[in-house]
Amino acid sequence: MKKVMMSLILAMLVTVSSFANDAKATAENLQESKEKITMADVPEVVQNALAESEYEAGNVSEVYKLVLSDILHYEFVIEIDGTKWAIYYDSSGQYAGKKEAEQ
Repeated sequence: MKKVMMSLILAMLVTVSSFANDAKATAENLQESKEKITMADVPEVVQNALAESEYEAGNVSEVYKLVLSDILHYEFVIEIDGTKWAIYYDSSGQYAGKKEAEQ
């Protein structure tokens, strides 16, 4: 019985370790795919969507092109009322979310 339990525990540890490595590789790929660009590099449909949004009054300080879940997105770092936000749009101009930007 002890041998069976030890085998199960070992199998679980190998599985968890493999999953952790895959998650780390995915996070690293995300960081590698993030590219700083200028507003001129952003498609017009995405620029228009941002200009027509509630974020249009914010000051855009940085723009990035990145791939999230195999979909091309654009990230705009915008300061609103003293807080920096990362605003995301996909390549067709659809709003994809926001989060507080890393400082």
